[in-house]
Amino acid sequence: MTQAYNLSQLANKVNTSGQVDVATGITGTVPISNGGTGTTSTTYCNLASNVTGTLPVARGGTGATTLTANNVLLGNGTSAVQVVAPGTNGNVLTSNGTTWTSAANTLTSTAVGNAYAGLSAGSVGSLAFAKIVSGGTYSYDATIAGSNLRTSNADGSTGGSALSGTWRSLGWAQDDGKHAGRATTLWLRIS
Repeated sequence: MTQAYNLSQLANKVNTSGQVDVATGITGTVPISNGGTGTTSTTYCNLASNVTGTLPVARGGTGATTLTANNVLLGNGTSAVQVVAPGTNGNVLTSNGTTWTSAANTLTSTAVGNAYAGLSAGSVGSLAFAKIVSGGTYSYDATIAGSNLRTSNADGSTGGSALSGTWRSLGWAQDDGKHAGRATTLWLRIS
């Protein structure tokens, strides 16, 4: 610990580095405002001997005497922490808007498949094999306005009108004006 003092007054208590030796150079109490503990005790807060009972939340504790293994802790204001037990195998931590619970995971592969199957062509989340009609090269993950795409087949023959929304490339496409098949790839509508 370093403390600012007039070194001329402490000359006999200063070591060769110009720092005050806290073990022998200071007597009395160093106030908390000066980086001390505010006490002469060398065991300012020994949790084994200076604290009895449960360490309260207001003093930096949990307010609980024991915590069950594998539970999730939840803040509870000035009261003891709350816990959420894992529940059944496969459960997920879920918010009900007020607190957290352990609940069954409703996002199953069947639910995802049914949701995807229910998409109409051209809606957000749908896929389309489409050709770039505005020129340029689009690599994987590039985005483009649907107005610059036309539904297509693998040889680049277009068969439809412009698409709506914004689309993300799931492949590579280049409209160089010479090779229609290169301008076609799979796209995902993102908005």
